[in-house]
Amino acid sequence: MATATQVQAESKRGTLLLHSWRAIWAITRGTFKDTWRQRIILVLLVFGMAVLPASLIFSWLSAGEEIKFVIDTGLGTILLFGLLMGIFMAASMIPLEIEHRTIFTILSKPVRRFEFVLGKFLGIALTLLVNILLMGVVFLVIYGVKQVMLNAPPFQNFVTLIQALFLLYLQVMLITTIALTVSTVASLWFNIIFSFFVYFVGNMSEVIHHISTHTQVNALRLLMGIFNAIVPHFENFDLRQKLLLGDPVPWGYVAQVVGYTAQYVVVMFLIAYLLFNEREF
Repeated sequence: MATATQVQAESKRGTLLLHSWRAIWAITRGTFKDTWRQRIILVLLVFGMAVLPASLIFSWLSAGEEIKFVIDTGLGTILLFGLLMGIFMAASMIPLEIEHRTIFTILSKPVRRFEFVLGKFLGIALTLLVNILLMGVVFLVIYGVKQVMLNAPPFQNFVTLIQALFLLYLQVMLITTIALTVSTVASLWFNIIFSFFVYFVGNMSEVIHHISTHTQVNALRLLMGIFNAIVPHFENFDLRQKLLLGDPVPWGYVAQVVGYTAQYVVVMFLIAYLLFNEREF
C-alpha cells in the first residue's frame, strides 16, 4: 500500500503538472491571438488565397499540363506563404517580447522558461495550421474545379494531395522551429536571412551529398558532410513530383517523414530552451 507521504508526493506532482499545462496553454492561446493581430500575417494569408485561383486562367495548356500547373503552382504558393508566415512569426516573437518588455511581466509570474518557449512554439504551430488549412481548402476547391472543367474525376489523387499538404505543413514547422531557436540569441533580420539560407541548403541535400562523397578536396568534403548531417533534407517533404506523375505515396513513407520531423523538432526545441534559459533579463 502507498504511504501517506507517497500519496502526498503524487498529488503534488499532479498539481504541478496541471499548473504547467495551464501555463503552457495560456501562453499558446495568447500567442495565437497575438499572431492574428499582426497585419503582415493577415496580408500574407489574403494574398496567398488570392493568388491560388490564378492557376485557373491558363486554359491554353493541354489538359495534362493544366492539372500539373495547378498542382505545382498551388502547392508552391502555399509553401511560399507558409514559410514567410512561419519564419517571420518565429523570428520576431521572442525579440518583440523583449523589445516591448512584456517578457518581464510574463516571467515574473509563476511561469517557467520551458513553459514560455513551448507555449510560443505551440501558438505559432496552431496559427500556421489554421493558415495552411485555409489555403489548402482553397487549393483543393480549385483543383476540383479544374478537374471538372477538364471532364476528369474531381477527387482524383485526393489522398496524395492531402498527404502533400500535410508534409508541406511539417516542412514549414521544421524551418519555423529552427527560426524560433535562432530567435533566442539573434536579431530579427539575421534570423530571417539565416532561416531562408537553411531552407535553400536543405533543398539541395542530394547535391550536397553528391559533393561530399565525390569531391577530392578534404575541406570541402568536410563542410558538405556537416551540412548533409545537420541541415534538414527538405526535398523529402516535397510530393509534387509524385502528384505530377500520378504515383501513390505509401503511408509508411509519410510516417518516416513524420518521425524525422518529430526528432528534429524535439532537438531544436531543447536547444531553444537551453539557449533561452541562459539569457538574463
